Amino acid sequence: FALVYLSHPSIFSMNFERKIVCLKWLSQLVCLSFVLLSYSQVVCLPSLTQLCPHDQSVALLQFKQLFSFNRSASSSEEYCYYDNSSCHPKMVHWKEGTDCCAWDGVTCDSVTGHVIGLDLSCSWLQGTIHSNSILFRLPHLERLNLACNDFNDSQIWPSFGRLTSLTHFNLSSSNFAGQIPSEVSHLSKLVSLDLSHNGLLEAPSWAKLIQNLTKLSELLLDGVGLNSVGPRSLMNLSSLTFLSLSSCGLQGNFPGNILNLPKLQVLNLYDNEDLSGEFPWFNESSFLKFLDLSTTSFFGELPDSINQLKSLKALDLSGSNFSGSIPGSLGNLTQITHLDLSSNQFSGKVPSSLSNLGELTDLSLSVNHFEGQIPDIFVHLPKLSLLRLDENKFTGQFPFSLVNLSKLYWLEIQDNQLTGPLPSSHIVELPNLQFLYLQRNSLNGTIPFWLFTQPLLEYLDLRRNHFTGLNLSREFQSNSLKGIDLSGNELGGPFPSSIFNLVNLTYLVLSSNGLRGTVELGMFARLENLEYLDLSNNNLSLMTTNSINSTFPQLRTLYLSSCNISKIPVFLNTLEQLEGLDLSKNKIDGLIPEWLWNMGERRISYLDLSHNFLQGFDQYLGIPPTTSPTYLYLNSNMLRGSLFIPSPHTSFYSVTNNKLSGELPLICNLTTLEYLDLSNNNFSGLIPPCLGNFSRDLSVLKLQNNSFQGTMPNTFANGSVLRTLDISHNQLQGVLPRSLANCSALEILNLGHNMIADTFPFWLETLPELKVLILRKNRFYGQIGQPGNSSAFTKLRIIDVSYNDFTGNLPSKYFESWNSMMMVYNDLSELYMTDRKRYYYYYYFDTMTLVNKGREIELVKILSILTAVDFSNNKFHGQIPASIGELKSLHVLNFSGNGLTGQIPLSIGNLKELESLDLSKNNLHGEIPPQLTGLTFLAAFDVSQNNLTGPIPQGAQFKTFSNTSYEGNLGLCGFPLLKECGNKEEAQSPPSPSEQSHNSIFEIDGFSWKSVLMGYVCGAIIGIVFGICIFRRKEEWLMKTFRVRWRQQRKRSKKVPKSWRLRFRGV
Repeated sequence: FALVYLSHPSIFSMNFERKIVCLKWLSQLVCLSFVLLSYSQVVCLPSLTQLCPHDQSVALLQFKQLFSFNRSASSSEEYCYYDNSSCHPKMVHWKEGTDCCAWDGVTCDSVTGHVIGLDLSCSWLQGTIHSNSILFRLPHLERLNLACNDFNDSQIWPSFGRLTSLTHFNLSSSNFAGQIPSEVSHLSKLVSLDLSHNGLLEAPSWAKLIQNLTKLSELLLDGVGLNSVGPRSLMNLSSLTFLSLSSCGLQGNFPGNILNLPKLQVLNLYDNEDLSGEFPWFNESSFLKFLDLSTTSFFGELPDSINQLKSLKALDLSGSNFSGSIPGSLGNLTQITHLDLSSNQFSGKVPSSLSNLGELTDLSLSVNHFEGQIPDIFVHLPKLSLLRLDENKFTGQFPFSLVNLSKLYWLEIQDNQLTGPLPSSHIVELPNLQFLYLQRNSLNGTIPFWLFTQPLLEYLDLRRNHFTGLNLSREFQSNSLKGIDLSGNELGGPFPSSIFNLVNLTYLVLSSNGLRGTVELGMFARLENLEYLDLSNNNLSLMTTNSINSTFPQLRTLYLSSCNISKIPVFLNTLEQLEGLDLSKNKIDGLIPEWLWNMGERRISYLDLSHNFLQGFDQYLGIPPTTSPTYLYLNSNMLRGSLFIPSPHTSFYSVTNNKLSGELPLICNLTTLEYLDLSNNNFSGLIPPCLGNFSRDLSVLKLQNNSFQGTMPNTFANGSVLRTLDISHNQLQGVLPRSLANCSALEILNLGHNMIADTFPFWLETLPELKVLILRKNRFYGQIGQPGNSSAFTKLRIIDVSYNDFTGNLPSKYFESWNSMMMVYNDLSELYMTDRKRYYYYYYFDTMTLVNKGREIELVKILSILTAVDFSNNKFHGQIPASIGELKSLHVLNFSGNGLTGQIPLSIGNLKELESLDLSKNNLHGEIPPQLTGLTFLAAFDVSQNNLTGPIPQGAQFKTFSNTSYEGNLGLCGFPLLKECGNKEEAQSPPSPSEQSHNSIFEIDGFSWKSVLMGYVCGAIIGIVFGICIFRRKEEWLMKTFRVRWRQQRKRSKKVPKSWRLRFRGV
């Protein structure tokens, strides 16, 4: 209207003033028009907005009907990253007759009204999505999020490929299963795809899955099975900014170029243990902000070019195989807040350049090989809240630069070699410290007072150091401390009564110190929240009274071993929460009260009454109780009579070293047993046939040192998990049961000291885990023969077939297959062969008897690095095979008491770990190889009663051996024998075996006919008398008659033998 008016010809005929008035009026008119137009749009907007199309509203309501609403459907998923408070059943309020565009979780196009977004994440949905689901009738969907629900292993149907408008697709943590269909590749507009954490989901080839997804920016497939997929084709996704493939089973070499994708900011490959590769070299700056290669097989050193990752905020390389030193250029990553290099093979010193990482909040360098002093860099890291330096080789004192980190809440430096005292109270400011772990170092001095007064400190672990005092002289009260472990130190003096001021303690361990005096157990009632108390192995005398009742309402674990207790405290019967009780190594006698062995509704699962003077069970009539402890240790008491049978719920049961007798009753009812030790008693009769299969969980069975008779039952079942079987020192007869071959997990088989009559059990050679085979002192016979294949007994480390009737040649081919004896183990981190079954710090160790260094010893703890071969006292003949020299980790070798001939193999000089070598009582000839002087750990050497000649090698350990090592070899000379080696004839080789046999009728006690002629030459009378004496007497007669004394050489070389490798009883 205004424009028409202004264009009218009459407007130009007006004078100037009138024109001005008209223009003002027109301008006001225009403004009014705009206001009216805006108002009309606001008023009419609802009538112009499109409603949700009826067909789509119906489809959504039908989709709702397919599911039930269950809170656990969203709360049970481990990887749901939603706050539980935000999870709710969004579809509950969907009602027919209302606009679906207003429904919770639904987004519509503002113009067309089509449903373009559906977010039902964490909506408590439980049900199944079928291939013809109503969901696929929403073709305009651009965003679909069904994460964190429970779809009952539904498939991701190919029909999802019809939703071609999708840009964001999230089905994570919702119990989908099966293969990801290749039709997903039809979703060419996808920017974000998240199918992670669906445990049974697998992916087809990368090529089919991502061939059209060129716009993809975010790809999350964590937990999807990709073990048959090669990730190299990911290089085609140049738009990727976020790539997460954790726990996918990826294998092979990961292409390092992926880290150079131009837009990549997040890469997560966590927990792909078979995925390897080296850390890539960066030629230019990268946009990476988050890099996680933890728990993979990535290896090699970190390159200096790591400083190109200038945007990096989090780097996690833990649990991989990286090595070398940390490059100083790592200190250029000034934006980093999280750095985890733990559990690798890094070594050297921690670079001081890490002081540049001023934004760092979490630093973990634990479980590596770092050494030297902990660098004084932490004063420059004011934001540090978590620091882990444990399990390295750090030395020196506790770093004082740590004591002013005001934001530090977690500090671990355990398992290092720190020495000296902790800092004194006046310089410490750690107001946020909650967890402090300094155990297993060499710290000393007094435990400072400030540790007990930090306002937020909850857990303090100082065990296994050398602290000698506890500074609790001042009165204090801590409301924060919940757990204290000071065990294994050298704390002396009376029990620190100030400990009762820690009113919120739940966990207190003071065991294995030198605390002394009398302690009234009732004092601990002041600690009302106490759940775990261990006072074992001090010099305390614990006093208890029957008046103590219900004063420990929360106590679950009570350890009072070696506390001079003479009676089982009656008040223990009132502790309703008690689960673990250790009263071992006290002076308790009498009977075990019924409430301990027949618990009714009680919950005690661990009971150790071992090493006392207990004699039996109160009111036990031979009927197993309905409930008894899961772990029951009654060993080393004075129990008599028949065996107490616990309830079927018992898993670990030991009564070794008692005086129990009779046959085994009802033992086969213990169907959940894992560990059974009945050794060192007086049990008799037959071994029950069920012992081979009564418990499918049985891992350890020890029946040694009893009087069992008859044959071993042939009932060992397929799938047996038996790892240790010891039936030695009984009176068993017959043959070995062939069903032993079913025990594929068997590691230790000890059948020694019985009367078993059988051939060599070559059929055991296929047992893949067998490490110890003891057949000594039985009636085995025949030839051992040769292995059936090259993998026979490949893990064998100890074999003892001594004192049997084996014949034939030594089994040279078996020697060539014993691979575990060919490798030298210098890592002492796993010293003992044990099942590693542990409960409340309880270990069991396998035992065995072995002849070492000339004496029979019992190994209470079998070192896993110990190797031994004992074929002594049989009827083997022939030569010692040179292949014995391949067993380079041998510590004990015994071929004595056989009929072996030939020379001592030079290859024995290769056995550098050898500590005991016994070749005595054979028919060996020739010289002692000088190469044996290279056996610097050799502590026992015996070649007596052979036909050896020539000089005895000198040097090293050979200076320590006495003449008894060589007696019966008249051709030997040199130290320590009196016979010198001046005559060349004395060093001659003995006659060949055929010549020796031909002249044997002229030999008496080692002297030939030449000796007789010499007697005649020296004179008839003296010669005859002397000759007769020689013929009829042995060397002992010469020593007595002519007072000849062999010189005893007791010197030892400066190199100490590795005698620590053998642990004997009582040592």
